[in-house]
Amino acid sequence: MSKEIVKCEECGEEIAKEDILQYGGKILCEDCYIDEKMTLKACDPMGVRSAKGIEEMTGKSGVESLTEEQREIYEYIKSNHRATKEELANKFDLSEKEIENKFAILRRYELVKGKQINDKIYLVPFAE
Repeated sequence: MSKEIVKCEECGEEIAKEDILQYGGKILCEDCYIDEKMTLKACDPMGVRSAKGIEEMTGKSGVESLTEEQREIYEYIKSNHRATKEELANKFDLSEKEIENKFAILRRYELVKGKQINDKIYLVPFAE
C-alpha cells in the first residue's frame, strides 16, 4: 500500500498526505507551517514594550541585544542610510520573510523603521 503524496504549496516539498498541515487555506509541510505561524509583526506595540523591558532588565541597549546577523543588517542600513528588503535579502542571502522577521526585531528596539521614498519602501535608521 503506497502513501498518497502531496506537495507543500509554499516550498513544493513532497509530503505524505497524513503529514500535511493547513494554515491560511494552504497545504503546508511542517517547516513552512512553523514559518507561517512564527512570523513577527513589525508594528507591534507590545513587542516594543517587551524590548524596552529587556533593555531595562539587562542594562543593554537595543544594539547590544542584537544577534550578530541582526547587528550586521542594522549596520548596513545605518551606513547606507537606507535599504530595501529585497536589497537586504540579496546582500545577506536570506528570504524576504527572514528579512521581515529581522526588521521586526530592529523595529521593536526602535533602531530601524520603514519609510516611503519615491514610491518605494525603504528601511531607514529610526532617528531619521
